[in-house]
Amino acid sequence: MPGMRPAEGASHDETADGLPLAAVVLAAGQARRFGGTKQLVPVDGEAMVTRAVRAALASPAALVVVVTGHDADRVRPAVPQSPRLVLVDNPDYARGQGGSLRRAAETVRRRLGAAYVAVLLADMPRVTGRHVDQVHAALTRARRRGAGHRAARAVHDPSGTPGHPVVFAPEALDALCRLPDGDDAPRNLLRSLDCLQVPFDDDAVIFDVDTPGDAAPLI
Repeated sequence: MPGMRPAEGASHDETADGLPLAAVVLAAGQARRFGGTKQLVPVDGEAMVTRAVRAALASPAALVVVVTGHDADRVRPAVPQSPRLVLVDNPDYARGQGGSLRRAAETVRRRLGAAYVAVLLADMPRVTGRHVDQVHAALTRARRRGAGHRAARAVHDPSGTPGHPVVFAPEALDALCRLPDGDDAPRNLLRSLDCLQVPFDDDAVIFDVDTPGDAAPLI
């Protein structure tokens, strides 16, 4: 996999600086532009939400929080089971991504206390656990060197397009737990956190499925 190498010795118990990593999969949206429940669109024989959760489980995360909302009765059965996984419902999913991430962050704080929080989107089927590992490792390395970054995100190189996954440092957890509803809320928070840009030369970190045309080559 192109990009930075994951931290050596990373485990599901704690990260390089002694604090755990949680991974959040946001799978609550209505997918208005897609015109259906795109979380269930098959990619290589499994639903997109299944792939996203498998990516989170393949990362060093001690806890994986999956947030459902729209069509939850159909989406939840597509979520792989794991003792590390918690399902959270967002009944106000129509109000935007901020509420889903807030509910996930509250779950992380209850379960783990201080933790890094990685965010994956259910409509980005090419993101893998290694992407999560690399972004998280880059953030912890930079912080050990004294950098003030409180978040990191994957960025496509050479285009410079920001992508996912995003990893928030433990100091950002309180702000995540106070996020307002709305799709702009996570982006606005990220801009305030001296976000580290982690370059990747593959388009997995920016490829998402917004329309049926985006999904057609994957089915």
